[in-house]
Amino acid sequence: MNVFQGMFANIAIVIAFIFLGNQFVREKSLSPRTDLKTKIALGLLLGILGLILMTYQVPITDVMFIDLRYLPIVIAAIYTGFLSSVLSSLCIAFGRLFMFGVSDTSIKSFVFLLLLGLLIGILSKMIQNQSFFRKWFLLNVISLVFAILNFCILQITWVFLAYYLIAYIIAASLIYYCLVYVSQLNGQYRYFKTQSMKDHLTGLYNHRKFAELIAEEKANALEQSDQPLSLLVIDIDHFKKVNDTYGHLFGDQVLHNLSKLLVSSIRKEDKVSRYGGEEFTVILPNTTIGEASSVAESIRRFIETEIFFIEQKELSITVSIGVASYPETVTDVHTLFEKADENLYKSKTSGRNKVSI
Repeated sequence: MNVFQGMFANIAIVIAFIFLGNQFVREKSLSPRTDLKTKIALGLLLGILGLILMTYQVPITDVMFIDLRYLPIVIAAIYTGFLSSVLSSLCIAFGRLFMFGVSDTSIKSFVFLLLLGLLIGILSKMIQNQSFFRKWFLLNVISLVFAILNFCILQITWVFLAYYLIAYIIAASLIYYCLVYVSQLNGQYRYFKTQSMKDHLTGLYNHRKFAELIAEEKANALEQSDQPLSLLVIDIDHFKKVNDTYGHLFGDQVLHNLSKLLVSSIRKEDKVSRYGGEEFTVILPNTTIGEASSVAESIRRFIETEIFFIEQKELSITVSIGVASYPETVTDVHTLFEKADENLYKSKTSGRNKVSI
């Protein structure tokens, strides 16, 4: 296997690793602020990648081989910073000793790998606010400088050094474009996933996401029999009249403003959704019927006294609310929504602007 064939195999392995590994991290936006568990996992995985690359290394003398083992360290540093960089370099360094035994050459390579991981990790922290291209360029320059120093110490001929530099630059360029492409795909994936569970007008969870959330909370309530679960179903009174009088664009703004009021009226663990039209839901985990009634009444009064200023017009609205709670008002958690909706109907038919339990 000549130098370029071996390096091509290394490039193919790195690219395959990027696309396969991406399936496990595409939900997250990797950065130096990523959680510790992810940093450790990424550092170790990229260290393993470095070891795989070494199994496909290219011999240039009887005792000297080249590969792309430095690139995983650069990738670790650029995405999650110092810790991942050091872990990947440690993994590769110890792996090399285990795979090829202890010798003068392996000890020198061991030291170089550790120094590279430390230096690139420190530098990545210093340039973390730079563009992705600039970070990639600078960290790979450092990597190449280390490679050149290593070759000089081991007295490798300049011909093979030139081959390595050309192959490394080609590899770094191709992998850069792969990483950019994958990052763009991940960004689009996260964006469309978020959009699929959010209502475009209010920014609240949509009907589909509400169904998922309430199913999760029902399961939690059944697993922990002593944990109550409450639900509010809220409907704007006479909203059709608002649309007929002021127009649908005005009505949309009312819905948008109301959604902000609802979010500001609840706890962090509560979940607000736009169920459809002018109807909203609020899931209240670990909340008794008494507590849920207080929340509902607080929301009703808050909205009743709020003045909406839209398009230089003033408008006051009211809402009707139905409340249900498991296990106090329903013994079957799966009928929670039906009971809350039934109580909403009571509020609507008994004069509106009311809370019914």
